[in-house]
Amino acid sequence: MCYPAYSVLLCVSNTEKLEWLSVALDSMINQTVKPAEIVLVEDCSLTDNQNALINQYKEKYPNLFKTLSVPCQMGLGNALKQGFSACTNGFVACMDAESYSAPTRIEESFDTMFEKKVDLVGSNVNVFADSIDNVVTHRKYPETPERIYKFAKKNAPINLASVLLKKRMVQVCGIYENCYLAEDFALFISLLRMNAKGYNIQKPLVYERYNNTLYKQNCGWEHFKAMVEFNQLFYKTGWFTYRDYVRRTIRNGVESFMSPVVKKCFANTLFMGGKIKCSDDDCMKANSSQGVIRVAVLGTRGIPNVQGGIETHCQHLFPRLAKMGFDVTLYARECFVKKDSPYEYDGVHVVPLKCNHRACFETISHMFHCYCKIRKSNPDIVHIHAIGPALFAPLIRLTGAKVVYTHHGQDYNRAKWGRFAKFVLKMGERLGTRFSHRIIVISNYIEEFLKHTYKTHRTILIRNGVEIRTDIPANECSTLKYFGIKPKKYILACGRFVKEKGFHDLLAAYSMLPENLRNEYKLVIAGRPDHKSSYSQEIVKLAEDMGVVLTGFICGDTLCAVQRNARLFVIPSYHEGLPIALLEALSYNLDVVASDIPANTEIPLPHECFAKVGDVNDLAQCIAAHLQNNVQENFANIIHEYYDWDKIAERTAGVYKELVSGSNPACEHPMQSVNSNLQDECLQTAN
Repeated sequence: MCYPAYSVLLCVSNTEKLEWLSVALDSMINQTVKPAEIVLVEDCSLTDNQNALINQYKEKYPNLFKTLSVPCQMGLGNALKQGFSACTNGFVACMDAESYSAPTRIEESFDTMFEKKVDLVGSNVNVFADSIDNVVTHRKYPETPERIYKFAKKNAPINLASVLLKKRMVQVCGIYENCYLAEDFALFISLLRMNAKGYNIQKPLVYERYNNTLYKQNCGWEHFKAMVEFNQLFYKTGWFTYRDYVRRTIRNGVESFMSPVVKKCFANTLFMGGKIKCSDDDCMKANSSQGVIRVAVLGTRGIPNVQGGIETHCQHLFPRLAKMGFDVTLYARECFVKKDSPYEYDGVHVVPLKCNHRACFETISHMFHCYCKIRKSNPDIVHIHAIGPALFAPLIRLTGAKVVYTHHGQDYNRAKWGRFAKFVLKMGERLGTRFSHRIIVISNYIEEFLKHTYKTHRTILIRNGVEIRTDIPANECSTLKYFGIKPKKYILACGRFVKEKGFHDLLAAYSMLPENLRNEYKLVIAGRPDHKSSYSQEIVKLAEDMGVVLTGFICGDTLCAVQRNARLFVIPSYHEGLPIALLEALSYNLDVVASDIPANTEIPLPHECFAKVGDVNDLAQCIAAHLQNNVQENFANIIHEYYDWDKIAERTAGVYKELVSGSNPACEHPMQSVNSNLQDECLQTAN
């Protein structure tokens, strides 16, 4: 194909390093469609070495380079104006002195321009550090003319260093010379106001160099003043609505007066990944090119054999999804999996990340590290578990991934949280519901609550599951002997030592049982505290004084042996989502007593299996009645019908496929037309 002649426009200042400038120039010279000319707009303060390098290129390519000297510190707007005027061809490709263009950038841009019949073409951008192979983050831009137009109401919709445009469009609309720090945004607004059509190629054709001094940019009163003037200018022209104007001004103010130290920490962690290192990101990217749906799992402490309902849920669900062909990466918490390097569990890539060990900061610190990894690995689906981690749903939407959020229960009802923590958890629930593409709920109660409270219609009911084991653990006899218990001669409870599990009620109720029952049936509690607290210490001391058997955290065959030989399973919780421990007890056909909270009563059990929550007398009477008169039912049928993990995995896979294919528009977020194009706003120069 014959391509038209074009000019390359590149502005050079004295801050450019020689090797960076050389890489930028070589990348344009070596395009598959060669430039007719390269126009260098030179700041008069260039160093001698920079001038010498440019002269070397002019000598090597005598008919290619055209240089234009401009006054010092005149601004990008004036430089662009004079640079476009100096270009002699009808098409102009902009370039940055710290960037690299892929060899086919111009060829693909021309092909797209002619095919789509548009006036300017850009592309997505990779940000690299040290070498082009070391990509640290990806910047995605809106694709179609319609989406570009909508996104330009908020931010620059095309990367200036990636754009190829028609010179006559710039001549018609002109360039705003005095839009300090937002010249590129002003240029694109001007073009769009003249009905120019843009298009962004949805792959990176330009690589921008990561700049360690990024955090120093856009600071102080001068920056804020310039942004206010910019916002006012385009508010008066009618481009920004009043809402756009206020929103941008507030955001610019926060950015302008943020501490440089905070900016530095944020920038280093966000773009460089901090100290997080994981080769599984490369695995994710490789699978992307093979058409495999890549799933990142956030919010869980880890697998396998980590205490907690969410952890058990993930341990059963995601290996099944991996076997169904999904590429699953689960981000774990290093302190719980006791490993500091990635490993694989049953087809799932597990990546341990650091987190703060304090209960109030554990989730937030872990999720921030997860977000940094998500930005680098670019998965198709990000699956968030629980309302606390869902606080990051809006940020994860910015990465371009489809967000699935599983609501496991109203954690803010837990007694251990203070007022502020409960506020944060409720905010996580709100943001997760508002910004997720699809919300998975594990019970009818949670589904009705979300629909009533947040008016959402994007929920789907997929319950927790449980596996029915028919085999007898090889270590069953030795396990029971080790704990000093006999088959069918003990009452079992499982869970973490936190107040909402109701173990204080269970101990009180056990002490109220008739002496003959206490002599015949021991009480066994399987579990441990996640974090030391006065409550957990009190429970341990009281249990030891009463002769209760405390097994600690057990799993696998040991847990199976203890569960299947219990006479009665008791769950006196004040708060649950859908208790997997109760489902496991039912899978062994154990007689059960449960508190009458909505999460428990939703399971189709006989009325006599429920005790009033918080009522110790009722709990004691119910336990005594079951020990004296066993309720014999085939509870395993309930598990087969409602709580089968294979069916749960199939339904979850269906959610993923619908979102990736876009075949179910009903599940889209009401702001999808805007949010699907959200970019990394903190990287844009127009902020």
